[in-house]
Amino acid sequence: MPARSPLKCAADLRVALLPLFAALLLAACSGSAPSAGDGPTPYRGREADFDASRYRDAADSLRVASRQREGEVTSEAPGGSVRMERVMGFRVQIFSTTNLDEALARRDSLTRQLEADTVEVVFDAPYYKLRTGNFTERKEAEALRDSCIVKGVPDAWIVRDFVTMRRREQPFER
Repeated sequence: MPARSPLKCAADLRVALLPLFAALLLAACSGSAPSAGDGPTPYRGREADFDASRYRDAADSLRVASRQREGEVTSEAPGGSVRMERVMGFRVQIFSTTNLDEALARRDSLTRQLEADTVEVVFDAPYYKLRTGNFTERKEAEALRDSCIVKGVPDAWIVRDFVTMRRREQPFER
């Protein structure tokens, strides 16, 4: 009997193994794993008891950190108009966390502790940062930072951020 060439044997082996491979593939794909419609997904349990109103106040008080200059807002007031302008300035950052609930709780306690008018929660993914102050001059921010340290917030530091400044414009007279 003549010897078969190695190429002929490899071709015969592929032809013989192809149906076996196809059968294994079909058997693996036709298993009894749950499909998308078979019961709840892992998040459905959390969705059922989710209360969006719990976060409504938080969402209203959050401001998304934006690195783009926003437009100016003008309102009329007696004796001239007041223009709110967003300019680059300084704030004092007093806390940072990745947990929204922790940030909101600390905001309330730090507002009382520092006797601050406002402590804002700024979301800069993935962190929630507590910031206070609204200064165009660094020296003013340094004074607030020093006051925060004296009042028990040793990790307070100055950050550059957009701040809102009020500018009163006198009416134009002819």
